[in-house]
Amino acid sequence: NTINNVMPAATGFYSLTVTNAYLAPTYQQTLTCSATAQMSAAVVPVAPLAVTPFFTLCQNSNLALTAAAVGATSYSWASSTVPQFTSTLQNPQINNVAPIQSGDYSVTAYYTSPSTTLVCTSTAVTNVSVVPRNPVTPFSSANVCQFTSGTFSASALGASGYQWFGPNGFNSTNQVNTITNIQPVSGGNYSVNAIFTIGTVSCTTTSY
Repeated sequence: NTINNVMPAATGFYSLTVTNAYLAPTYQQTLTCSATAQMSAAVVPVAPLAVTPFFTLCQNSNLALTAAAVGATSYSWASSTVPQFTSTLQNPQINNVAPIQSGDYSVTAYYTSPSTTLVCTSTAVTNVSVVPRNPVTPFSSANVCQFTSGTFSASALGASGYQWFGPNGFNSTNQVNTITNIQPVSGGNYSVNAIFTIGTVSCTTTSY
């Protein structure tokens, strides 16, 4: 016999009776004999394992992995891209994450029962994307004469965009900027944000 998709309610004792019918030639009588045996079966409960399927966060943030499974007795985490990362905590945290730590993180939940030494498992995977925040380096023509042109630009590895702010209400999303016929009101400090994006999550670094 096979019980498909067995559930914990099937735990218990099962008995088997074997019956043999024998026709005795002397008495022309059918004799029926039987033998019975018992066995026990334990079904370890295994619950679905829930995780946060996707994380997208900025470099230097803290990554809080979470897992939940009803009845699990222990957990084990591992990473496909960070071999040195392992954890037996249900909800481990990785501080100050870097882009190299992006990738799949798998968790295994373990289930046991006092009725048996059998250990059952369920697994789940969460994907982590770490948005880089590389340094941004500004360049400028520094001091210039009135009525000439002032040029400044910025560079950051992997940046998807830039945002500039400066005196006299100046703002720009250009990587390279030129102010023609420049006036004294344009003198002062300029700041630039380099923007790094994965999906809908954007992160920035700033320089002056």
